[in-house]
Amino acid sequence: RGLVKNITKFASFRALSIDYRLAPEHQFPAALEDAEKAYDWLLENGYSPENIAVAGDSAGGCLTLALLLKRKEVEKPLPSCAVTMSPWTDLTGSGASVRLRNHIDDMLDGTKLNETAALYHGETPATHPLVSPLFGDLENLPPLLIQVGTDEILWDDACSFAEKAKMAGNDCTLEVYENMPHVFQLGADFVPEAKVAVKKITEFVNTKIN
Repeated sequence: RGLVKNITKFASFRALSIDYRLAPEHQFPAALEDAEKAYDWLLENGYSPENIAVAGDSAGGCLTLALLLKRKEVEKPLPSCAVTMSPWTDLTGSGASVRLRNHIDDMLDGTKLNETAALYHGETPATHPLVSPLFGDLENLPPLLIQVGTDEILWDDACSFAEKAKMAGNDCTLEVYENMPHVFQLGADFVPEAKVAVKKITEFVNTKIN
């Protein structure tokens, strides 16, 4: 809630923060279904897709991107833009940074990443594009802002997705923050880099929504 507050503090928009179902009690696709319901609720209550931005951090970043792919799959209107902070895009854990940066990531443990992922995706393969958006068809997505710190195991998750999104012809901005840990934006009340990142998010959404 603190992160949402900081993003909207000086914004021209309001935020809806959803309490989606969590694993392991509720495995895939429960969280995605809840995200879809929240998005449809906005449409049913008079918000047009051009006035909606979707955002999430870490696993929520994965859910944000999966929502875009799901909306595209069923040929429903996409939001104006999307923002992800330290997104988890590859639940197979194939990114080299999972191993190479594990010793400097103070927030996540790369040795337990696959175990944690399995609690979410269950019997659905980790390569399923709605589980791991990195493996999805990334053409025709809305403008994307992806933020990542250099000191996190999900570095490759963010950078690989951004590269693939750009290659698919999308408007995708990757912002890299030196020596920052996983979801450093949570410290926007006292960390200068986090304040800058949150301001960038606000500005990005302000320019994209109508």
